[in-house]
Amino acid sequence: MKHEELVAKAAEFARKFADAHYERGQTQDFYNELFEVFGNVREKVALYERRVSLLGEKHGYIDLFWPGTLIAEHKSANGSLNAAIKQAEKYAVGLSPDETPRYLLGCNFQKFRLVDLHTRDSHEFALQDLPDHVRRLQFLSGEREAEHKMQAPVSTEAARKLDDLRAQLKKSGYASDHLPEYMVRTLFCLFGDDADIFDGGVVERIIQGTKQDGADTGHQMHLVHQTLGQDKGERQSNLPDSIADLPYVGGMFKADGKDAMGRRRGRLDTPMYDAEMRRTLLDACAHDWSKVSPVIFGSVYERLMDPEAQRGQGAHYTSEENILKVINPLFMNDLRGQHARANERKGEY
Repeated sequence: MKHEELVAKAAEFARKFADAHYERGQTQDFYNELFEVFGNVREKVALYERRVSLLGEKHGYIDLFWPGTLIAEHKSANGSLNAAIKQAEKYAVGLSPDETPRYLLGCNFQKFRLVDLHTRDSHEFALQDLPDHVRRLQFLSGEREAEHKMQAPVSTEAARKLDDLRAQLKKSGYASDHLPEYMVRTLFCLFGDDADIFDGGVVERIIQGTKQDGADTGHQMHLVHQTLGQDKGERQSNLPDSIADLPYVGGMFKADGKDAMGRRRGRLDTPMYDAEMRRTLLDACAHDWSKVSPVIFGSVYERLMDPEAQRGQGAHYTSEENILKVINPLFMNDLRGQHARANERKGEY
């Protein structure tokens, strides 16, 4: 289809649905005709009300699901696009890797918000401006499906493994008020292992070096967390080299600082692992967390918060910008400062 023809069809679609406002009554017509704009037949590629298992024991229903390509969540006129994207993102986490979509779309008839989980781009535009944004929705034609299947989506599987560990620790009786903070610290360790914050893969090697029955895994992870919160001069001199060489991170790892929810923390209990927990943690390490999309990262972060903290903070869809607002004060600012000071010292010689 020529671009001029596509723009004309998009303009006609925008005019037709300019006054649409009722989610349940008009949503299916809306998407059926949106696919037609791009020369595709919705019934051939996408389903309505697809049931999906969420992290934990809950389930939900995706408004529109195109396996491997798109999750669309729809709201009535003036409905929150944040809420729509949050729903879509949580559903994405619950899918199998081969079904994980590249795109999340939130819509309330009058506005669209499109999130690309591959490029990390997010765009919002009005229905009336659809003709100017048809290239962003070109994937609805099906032309980019093969390209997406070439990319191995690891985000959802990685998230599920970490959630499995949280559930196992909770079942074992690990202190419920310590669990969210412990899991957020562990999330950072997995990310740091793959994002060149640590010496490549050091945390995974430490876990691999523990006993197969998991008897010392919790203790080693506690040492990792504790060391990341200590300046080099504060550390014991007889720590194993692999742990002693970890960088100072501070932030969430400081025993006298504040936790991820801004509360003053005490020292966290050391969890006791078993063989299954150790395997789950190693399975989580096996994924490349540096490539997990910010949207999924935000979902995992929210999942690891306890329900009371979520209600108290009004936790909602976590954009990349907001994730960085959390990450920077917790550890990245300290690391950047250390890097700058190291460069300054180099310049003195």
